[in-house]
Amino acid sequence: MSDETKNKPDDSVEVDSEGMVEKVKNDNANDEVFTISGSMLNYAAIAIMFFIIGVAVGGVFLAEDDSIDEATLRTVLNEALADADFGGDVAAQTVNYMADDDPFLGPEDAPIVIVEFSDFLCSFCGRHFEQTLQPLLDEYGDLIRYVYRDFPGVGGDFAVMSAMGAECAHDQGRFWEYHDILFSNQQSLASEDIEGLLISFAEDLELDVATFTTCLQDQVHLNDIIVDRTDGQSAGMSGTPGFLINGRFLSGAQPFDTFAALIDNELERLGIEREGA
Repeated sequence: MSDETKNKPDDSVEVDSEGMVEKVKNDNANDEVFTISGSMLNYAAIAIMFFIIGVAVGGVFLAEDDSIDEATLRTVLNEALADADFGGDVAAQTVNYMADDDPFLGPEDAPIVIVEFSDFLCSFCGRHFEQTLQPLLDEYGDLIRYVYRDFPGVGGDFAVMSAMGAECAHDQGRFWEYHDILFSNQQSLASEDIEGLLISFAEDLELDVATFTTCLQDQVHLNDIIVDRTDGQSAGMSGTPGFLINGRFLSGAQPFDTFAALIDNELERLGIEREGA
């Protein structure tokens, strides 16, 4: 399940300069760096995959007439993924889906790349942060490169401001600490003094506050956020959170086991055995 964006997907983002009002058009619509597949057939294959999973899980319920346990669910998901045809080499279909300097965790050459498109005020994004992100990192370690990209929508101007604050913290090498503070204080972000709140978070992290404040007030990273959102729209994002796992699209704050099934299937496809699995 995912939060629907308030802004209807198009080639613009509503931003406010005092509370950041200014309509910013995407002048780079024909210069996309984010391409998932050479045709819409890939999207159809993914949709069919989830249909297959739904049928398989439903069959287990009907057969057993009981609640499905974690191990059974993981097995069903893996079998459905193994049978699904994604139209060839997924890696070959994924071109520059992370083409700029987005913050990431994990090694640059990790075999699994997860790209999250998120909004710091999205409640489902907060759920993913609280329940799923750290267990994924703990379980898969150096096998994952986890990338964060901005997709402000439900949070409106507050989401844009928060995203710019995180990018300004990234300039000082503290994106993930700032990211954690934002999600941990999600209920406070819709503040009339959002700028003051974001600066106070920078103070808590002992950043260079003057540099941070100038970065925030000058909207240094506004275009980066617009590019992220435009790339997300190109990938078919309409709500948050949304994910790409080596190019395979996953929508919403899905449970750990759903991510694990996709990751395990991709590792198997790549011929990588995970220690202790």
